[in-house]
Amino acid sequence: MADSLTWSGIAGVGILAGIGFTVALFISGLVFPEMGNCS
Repeated sequence: MADSLTWSGIAGVGILAGIGFTVALFISGLVFPEMGNCS
């Protein structure tokens, strides 16, 4: 690993990835609202 890689950098990237994933799920829920009722 690179010497400039720190735990705070890893945590920051993880938080940004989590936010991006959550926003993608939220937008897909808005676009496809009836998909939750599949049975």
